[in-house]
Amino acid sequence: PHRIQDGYGFSEKAVDEVVAQKAKVMVTVDSGTTAHQAIAHANQQGIDVIVVDHHEMPEGKLPEAYALVNPFQPDCTYPDKGLASVGLVFQLARALVTGSMRDGLWEHLDLVCLGTVADVAPLTGENRLIVQEGLKRLSATQKPGLKALKEVASLKATQMTTEHVGFVYGPRINAAGRVGHAAGALELLLTDDVTEAKQLAQQLDADNRARREVEAETLKAALSKVDREINFNQEKVIVVHGDNWHPGVIGIVASRLVDRYGRPAIVIGMSNGIGKGSARSIGDFHLVDALSECKEWMVEFGGHEAAAGLTIAREKLSGFRQAINQVASERLSAKMLTPRLEVDGEIPLKALTVETVEWIDRMKPFGAGNRKPLLVSRNLQLHAGPKVVKGRGVHFWVRQADGPVFEASGFARGADWVDQLATLKRFSLVYTPVLSRVGAERLIVLKVKDLRG
Repeated sequence: PHRIQDGYGFSEKAVDEVVAQKAKVMVTVDSGTTAHQAIAHANQQGIDVIVVDHHEMPEGKLPEAYALVNPFQPDCTYPDKGLASVGLVFQLARALVTGSMRDGLWEHLDLVCLGTVADVAPLTGENRLIVQEGLKRLSATQKPGLKALKEVASLKATQMTTEHVGFVYGPRINAAGRVGHAAGALELLLTDDVTEAKQLAQQLDADNRARREVEAETLKAALSKVDREINFNQEKVIVVHGDNWHPGVIGIVASRLVDRYGRPAIVIGMSNGIGKGSARSIGDFHLVDALSECKEWMVEFGGHEAAAGLTIAREKLSGFRQAINQVASERLSAKMLTPRLEVDGEIPLKALTVETVEWIDRMKPFGAGNRKPLLVSRNLQLHAGPKVVKGRGVHFWVRQADGPVFEASGFARGADWVDQLATLKRFSLVYTPVLSRVGAERLIVLKVKDLRG
């Protein structure tokens, strides 16, 4: 579906297009669990609908589909509930095909890995195995589209990581659907033509740049709305809306608001009296459960514990904002809204060796559900620097007493850290240690998450 013309999910319009093509079966992926009207419309037209979806189910009836593949449906005994929809598709394909065709499916674990990481699925259980093996296949992929994406992004690494998927491949593939039609990304992944792949990859890269510009403009408008309209003493959930905010970036903007203010955020783009919203949460607030208690204010909604989408009429916005904040007032304490870092351990810098970091690296792949370990070291001194990197990062060197000197860098609040470091005689760092190779030598770099005097 085209996000602006068709909206999110499975719609009656999509059914009508399939009817015109004289098809008899529709397979939805990553949607359909709550699409009762669209599925009923398909049934009336004599079309069988197979729903493949990993979104949690609000209480109520199941869709009247020919088949429902969703591990969250009642009484489902499938042991791993964390599969992204691409993982469900992979397992469904394994169940449907036999012999050499089933063996051939493993060749496409690069794509399954790509979708799993980009959808921020938890990297535990089956997903962990999918991504471990998928990263190996992505590193050696011969798919023209993936090779062209790597080239257009000037990615030189030979061994792919979850960071490469999350920050290089994923944003460019997603950009097509965010600012236009996702068909371009699909064509890139399907093409066997090298020249076509390069052209499509260049277009996706341009789309990604355009997405960043639209995102920046929308974030600026949303922040202005928060400053003017949100009373944090009374409201624990941020709800902001704007006319013609692009539906392809509101989810990213909601995430930015959560990062900035440390509380759930719902960002709604209005068009012709109807709002399409995207919600992001903090760890202690189950979004779908909370939205279920406010369902009378919305046309529809669905999603996960941490992320959700919704449709709402303009005249319902005020009532919805009050309702969701009433739910939050009962479930979120002031302590829950206090930003905090969960540190995995404290370590003196002299104990930080290459062998230690190698042991930490054995826990890869890192991502949702298996985040990078965070360590803290205290009573540090600035040895050299700091200097600003790329306008927003910071680069410096630290030591502890008379111990070894370590390189450190961070990007979360680089400019602020430069000012802090200039005034501190002693400070603590929260960081993840990583290995960097300089010639034949391997050095430890501290990737800084936060610092405190």
